[in-house]
Amino acid sequence: MENTNTHAATLRVQALTCSFNNLEAQFLPVPEQKPGYRDIAEWVVLRILDAVKSGAITSGERLVERDVAARFGVSRAPVRDAFHRLEGLGVIERCEPRGVRVRSWTEKDATEIVLVADGLIYISVQLAAERITDAELDELEAILKATSEMVASGSTDAKEHLKLDLGFHLVIAKASGNGRLIEMLENLLMPLDLYPEPFKVRIDPKFSLRQHKALLKALRARDRSAAVKCVLDNFVEGLEAMNQLSLIEGEAIEKKKGTGRKAKSKKGETSPQGDLKAALPD
Repeated sequence: MENTNTHAATLRVQALTCSFNNLEAQFLPVPEQKPGYRDIAEWVVLRILDAVKSGAITSGERLVERDVAARFGVSRAPVRDAFHRLEGLGVIERCEPRGVRVRSWTEKDATEIVLVADGLIYISVQLAAERITDAELDELEAILKATSEMVASGSTDAKEHLKLDLGFHLVIAKASGNGRLIEMLENLLMPLDLYPEPFKVRIDPKFSLRQHKALLKALRARDRSAAVKCVLDNFVEGLEAMNQLSLIEGEAIEKKKGTGRKAKSKKGETSPQGDLKAALPD
């Protein structure tokens, strides 16, 4: 059982950190050689994740077992197994008839994921505060430096900032030494890496930089109370920001609906005489 858990954790880490730069601009890349992995299904999982990350496969796109198997030059059995694993990771979902498609993520999904992630981050900080190593602190410092440079340059690359934000929290999670926690957080954060669009509006580089600086300072001091306070402050302030964003989004949707109803009503307006004439035969 332990070997299975370790294998699954390795797959998640590889999925989050594997390179996405060697994809061809087509549905799925043809591998130059047979997989070097002992488990071919794992190799298929990573290649599909590559394609989703790069945009070669888009949200809502249907995947056909036969086509994927032919593209990779493998039998259908490992592709079927890969589909099961990807479904467990929340990357694909079943659709009729007897098919699968890449899952689409909504604003509601984004809000739910961020809130649950904050809870796991709170636990990870509590566990890591007194056991985080100097090397891990230096790793956090490097991420903060990159974030600071982005903010100073006025960069609007939300995708890159999201990557830095996730990296910061995953370093702390790994410093906690709790395998289950790391596994849960990696699973939860994977959609942010694969489908960043719904999450971009919930990332404020200046806000993250300020909160992460305070958290790193507390962790360097091995001050658990101060570190936990930083996380709680971040949660409260972030929740208020998300509530405000949801309110704005809700008003925009209602306004759009109202405009649509008004246009439809105006288009359908006719005089009683017009209605009568339309009802009468020529």
